Amino acid sequence: MKKLIRILALLLTPCLLLGGCGTEQAAQQTTEPTEKAQDITEPTEETMAAEAPAEARRDDTFYAAMAIADITPKKGVFLEGYAGKSELTLSTPDRFTSDLRARILLVQNAEDCLVFLNMEQLLSDSGYQYDYMSASCIERIAQICGTKKENVLLSNTHTHQASLTLGEEIEENILRAVEQAYQNLAPATIGTQVISTDYGISRSPNYSMNPDKPYDSRMAVVRFDNAQTGAPIGLVYSVPIHNTMLSNAPDGKTRYNLLNCEFTGYASRALEAQYGTEENPFVAMHING
Repeated sequence: MKKLIRILALLLTPCLLLGGCGTEQAAQQTTEPTEKAQDITEPTEETMAAEAPAEARRDDTFYAAMAIADITPKKGVFLEGYAGKSELTLSTPDRFTSDLRARILLVQNAEDCLVFLNMEQLLSDSGYQYDYMSASCIERIAQICGTKKENVLLSNTHTHQASLTLGEEIEENILRAVEQAYQNLAPATIGTQVISTDYGISRSPNYSMNPDKPYDSRMAVVRFDNAQTGAPIGLVYSVPIHNTMLSNAPDGKTRYNLLNCEFTGYASRALEAQYGTEENPFVAMHING
């Protein structure tokens, strides 16, 4: 459990990485893709263990898996990032300019399983103003993974260009992806890295842009690789971003009303296309810092 707690700290508090959690080897794992998936041609005790049902994997090994679910609405929706329900905030399918995705990360050891669910939505706090995800869905996720619902952690990319709630059909998509990830749990290695980005500007306290004010320029990355094949599983990157590039036209008044994953969504898709294959998908999860 201590290792799982450590991973949780790495994912949700990037500043902790500055305390020396990463190593030179870990940094290399994070920044350079590996291509060792074809090295193992005959079954061994280790590969047979990796292929065993997830329920049997309760040993001292650290396991990880990631998956993606489609959460794109099927009909017109009110965009979450704008107050009120009116034509000013309605996006119809002809104005859907990308899909929306939920990304799932499971980490497990002999003691417990943690589920990180990250959605391309503005908010994901259950019971805040809306129930973004139903309590029954959270409970079913916990049941699938053999853990308690407190171990199901919700986060979001904070795109303003997304719908208010998920709905039953979309929640079923998420549940199927969680099941897939749980069955794909495999022994994993972890790499970490923190860099300082050149992009960013302060917009506090009155939302005015001020390049002279401080802002958090750090980006933390946690990468997971298959411990037996070396194939990349996916990564989580945390950087503070306000995902609202597509809200208004240049005149500052006209609403675009585009349903869209916003720019961190495109960054994740680019990483997934670069490092993933049809046989070995790669998942890139952005957690807003």
